Amino acid sequence: MEQRAPRVASAGKISGTLLITAAIINLNVDFLGSSGITIEELSALSLSIVCYLVAYIASRERQIVELNSNLSLEQQLYLLETTPTKAGNTKSAASYQSSQTKSIIDSIIGSQDVVDEGTIGQAITTLSSGNLGEAAQSIAAASPAPHSNAAV
Repeated sequence: MEQRAPRVASAGKISGTLLITAAIINLNVDFLGSSGITIEELSALSLSIVCYLVAYIASRERQIVELNSNLSLEQQLYLLETTPTKAGNTKSAASYQSSQTKSIIDSIIGSQDVVDEGTIGQAITTLSSGNLGEAAQSIAAASPAPHSNAAV
């Protein structure tokens, strides 16, 4: 167990002791104000009580989480699966764009054209026919896919 804030605790104890010492010296020597117990001594004593209270709270022990490095593989996998992640818990809501916002975005970025499957199929057919298509087929036949030569 460790202290919550050891430096603050030490500073509180030292400050409280210095304030009490200053109050006692001021009571006897009378540096400020009149002789006897006055507002200076009472304020110094009350501030010293506050300093000691802060020192007490700062010196309380806190619990330290112990790290167990001897977890089995099953326990590690279970902890990985049950630990919540930011990506898994985030829900995205569908955003609505007004016509003005959409027109502004389209003017900056440009409109997004939707390409249908027929156009894509026609482009593939055009590229695979003629001299270009024959050259591509011969190159593909000459060099097979890398994974087909891999040893198992």
